[in-house]
Amino acid sequence: MSTKESSQTRSSERLSGVDNVGRRVLEAVTGPVVLSVIIAFAVGGVFMAMTGVNPLDGYASMFSGSFGSGIGWANTNSPAFYSCC
Repeated sequence: MSTKESSQTRSSERLSGVDNVGRRVLEAVTGPVVLSVIIAFAVGGVFMAMTGVNPLDGYASMFSGSFGSGIGWANTNSPAFYSCC
């Protein structure tokens, strides 16, 4: 095998590695967990709209209450911390 052929083989192996990473990222982004979260936000938005609340304001309030202050971070993360450790 010549050096030109071996360098082409190595570059195609590198490209296939990049393709595998891209494929794994795509699978992770379109996986069942991510799709479930998106659907949950959509269904929650529909219920908020049905009750007359702007879904964007509702979600903004929810995230600011959960992560907008130190006590919010502590209240959000302490149950997760204790269940992991």
